[in-house]
Amino acid sequence: MTVTPDIFLSYNREDAATAKCFADAFAAEGLNVWWDTALRSGEAYDEVTEAALRGAKAVVVLWSPRSVVSRWVRAEATIADRCKTLVPVMIEPCQRPIMFELTQTAELSHWTGDAGDQAWVALLSDVQRFVGREVLAASSSVEAPPLPTLVDHQPLKSDVRAALSSDRIGLAVLPFVDVSTARDQSAFLDGLGEELGTVLSRNDNLVLAGAGGLPRDPARDLKAIAQTLGVRYVLDGSVRGSGGRLRVTVRLIEALSGAQLWQERFDGDADDEFDLQERIANGLYSQIIHPIWAAEFERARALPPEQRSALEWHMIALPYSMDWRRESLVEARRCALEALRINPDFPLVHAGLGWIYSVIYQSSWNDEPEETRRLGLEHSAKALNAAERDLRVLSYYAAAHSSFGTDMSVVEAMIVRAQTRVPQDISLSPIRAWAMFCQGGRPQEALDLIRAHMARDPDSPLISYSLILEAACLLLLKRFDEAIAPARETVARRPDYLNADVIFASALAHAGLIDEARERIAGFKAKGRTENSLAMLRNLDERAFVRKGLELAGLDD
Repeated sequence: MTVTPDIFLSYNREDAATAKCFADAFAAEGLNVWWDTALRSGEAYDEVTEAALRGAKAVVVLWSPRSVVSRWVRAEATIADRCKTLVPVMIEPCQRPIMFELTQTAELSHWTGDAGDQAWVALLSDVQRFVGREVLAASSSVEAPPLPTLVDHQPLKSDVRAALSSDRIGLAVLPFVDVSTARDQSAFLDGLGEELGTVLSRNDNLVLAGAGGLPRDPARDLKAIAQTLGVRYVLDGSVRGSGGRLRVTVRLIEALSGAQLWQERFDGDADDEFDLQERIANGLYSQIIHPIWAAEFERARALPPEQRSALEWHMIALPYSMDWRRESLVEARRCALEALRINPDFPLVHAGLGWIYSVIYQSSWNDEPEETRRLGLEHSAKALNAAERDLRVLSYYAAAHSSFGTDMSVVEAMIVRAQTRVPQDISLSPIRAWAMFCQGGRPQEALDLIRAHMARDPDSPLISYSLILEAACLLLLKRFDEAIAPARETVARRPDYLNADVIFASALAHAGLIDEARERIAGFKAKGRTENSLAMLRNLDERAFVRKGLELAGLDD
């Protein structure tokens, strides 16, 4: 097999049967596939494998619960991302590694090899564009039009482009379609539209465009509607009734490309329409924000740098700021400063930059920690007035202050008021739990809150932070054996996350697993890390308890 293939297939050995299905299907389309069916020794990275990985025009990564914890698959995905050859595919529901959460991923967990399946056809089209081959219509020599993708490069009118590039995201809630035959549901749908508008208007990152005068027509042209309204995203859906029950299906569409980003259905009693309307509005509030931001990231990344708005530069900074590696934080800071050059008064960017400086400070990655702390607090302060209106600003603000050693009781009070204003947004629960933990003396309360949040939102992008908080609370409660499992999972997901290293090493030592604890200590000492991470603990007794575990493992800093 040549070491410069069209496709490098990255997968976990336990998924070999599924990988073979993909390899055979790609090969049937005339594509040259490199995939390793031999057991990897783990002793050294095979030179032939690395050459194939770096030489491939497309690296198809198959995500599953097994591959997301495989260091080989994660390493291959990281290299592919750097080489701009990454084509991720979900073959089984799972939580992707956090650095790939904002990368658009094909959903083929249902696929069993059907060459006519639309999701497979879309993936094949993407891969063929990567390798530089044209997609031809089956019965003609004429080039077939490309299938819709997340990023649409078609030119837009200048006024529409200006609206779409503003520092807020345009969204239209279209009138839902009534497909019921038993009775007219127009009154229910009017009420649902009002409820959705009320709830979504509370998110300061969104601009809602009025679409109430549009017909309830399933054949309407979403792209034309989006251009007329000056938005990129639309919510539409339908309702049907049967035997006293209602089923409402809701879709989030990137209208210019036609890509469906999210879909959910809600069932309820036809005699309790108000309850169903409220459940739908509250249920989708948190769920649609992440796919919108993921799509915005992909769009921003596809734009030439000189065309990016302040919001788009922030989108580029976001995944870097969550990666915890030194080089990633440097790039995140650069992107945030580019955003402020365009819009110096953007609270979201100031809050994000405060968070970036807090990670640099916590990781001791420069020689002027107090100057780093000063800059972080300064940028956070510039975002303060917006923090209780904009939940993303508040999240960044709270996360930064947990690292800088400030009064977390004030931060928690802000979060409580924000959750009162927008009770359906569950994204602040992990931040509030962190505030409780940092204040000290409340590990059981913080543990209860974070576990309730993980049960309600197991696919949250903040899952790594939630898991290590669970471990930290269990550590302070002296439930050491319980603390080890979530800590171990966190470091597998986020190997550069300093808090996870500290909590994991302390829990191992307190549990009597001194040798493994020493391995953890040696790892983060070798990277120049110190115990700045302990600044998050305001309670000195709790800080001393965590430090004691590190000392048992041999940390002498």
